[in-house]
Amino acid sequence: MLTELGELGGTCLERVNAAFESIQNLALLLGPPLAGLLIAWQGATTALWVDAGTFVFSAVVVGTLVPVFTLTSEAASDIETQERPSYRTQLTEGLRFLKADSLLRDMAIVVGIFNGLGAPAFAVALPVFAKQQYGNATVLGLMASGFAVGALVGVAAYGAIGHRLSRRMIWYLGYLAMPIAYWSLAAHPSLPILLAVLAIMGLFTSPLNPMMTTIRHERIPPRMRGRVFATYSAITQIVSPLGIVLGGFAIASFGLHPTVLALAIIVQVGSFGVLLVPSLRRMDAKA
Repeated sequence: MLTELGELGGTCLERVNAAFESIQNLALLLGPPLAGLLIAWQGATTALWVDAGTFVFSAVVVGTLVPVFTLTSEAASDIETQERPSYRTQLTEGLRFLKADSLLRDMAIVVGIFNGLGAPAFAVALPVFAKQQYGNATVLGLMASGFAVGALVGVAAYGAIGHRLSRRMIWYLGYLAMPIAYWSLAAHPSLPILLAVLAIMGLFTSPLNPMMTTIRHERIPPRMRGRVFATYSAITQIVSPLGIVLGGFAIASFGLHPTVLALAIIVQVGSFGVLLVPSLRRMDAKA
């Protein structure tokens, strides 16, 4: 819906997607430290009940206060008048579209691989590091917020000037910055240094999501947007659960330091490999 929202507001796609991403980063900035304090004060079970309550509150707010959004563009009219195909047909069409569009296809594959490699950092490595070094959940919340501070700045910068920058440059800088969290953990840094490293990582990686969403909005026809977005997201997330499981197994079997050092090397090699994918050189060409 963000494309039509941008049209109604007279705002370019880069700024619309950056604003959307900023809201999520703001939640990431505020939520983890508050959760850490609540866990330290009342325990993890109470924190989970509060979390569940906020979801109920959100559902009530959306259901009662947010008006129904009606698309007014010609594309929306075309969507409404078309006969809705079966789920299997839509899924197949989404896969065929991605297969035919080499840029979107290769973007999804690259993101999926790096999500699988990066998921153990936030899901396993950072929690283990926080427990081993500091023994409390508040520090883990500060780590997530440190990343969110950099991410919020990065997304805000993308919203302001992203439409004037080279997408390839943003892509390459983001992927080259990804290994620094693993390298930092391997060096057993002090908490202030680790927070600074996570903030730098967030600064350079955060523009990737709104940029990729903008590219998808540009290249996917309105009538296929839902099914291709869903297929793309499925590809990017399919390896993450496996990465978390293997990361946890490796840390339990070999320890935190050897695991994060091995992941740092793998992610670093992969970040250089991204530079060699031919289709990604067409990012700056508008569809």
